[in-house]
Amino acid sequence: MKKNTILDDTTLENKTLESYTTIKQFINFYENHPEYEGKSFSELQNDTIHGGDYFCKFYGNLVEKKSKGDKEYAKILMRIIFVNDTAYY
Repeated sequence: MKKNTILDDTTLENKTLESYTTIKQFINFYENHPEYEGKSFSELQNDTIHGGDYFCKFYGNLVEKKSKGDKEYAKILMRIIFVNDTAYY
């Protein structure tokens, strides 16, 4: 039985994302997933096939934690990856 399905890979990646504590880790993850390129935060939230939904969930959690309620700082952190996306904020 083949175990290298997109679903299996995504499940492993979700566990990895859950453990990330730095923006740099998320940047590296994002850069290693060309299927995420050019998608807005909200588009990626709807990507259940490639795990974009989990990426957004855990990146959003980290942004909230690091910004400590400062909406302007949260915008800056979101723009690190989602450069032209203003839907999040």
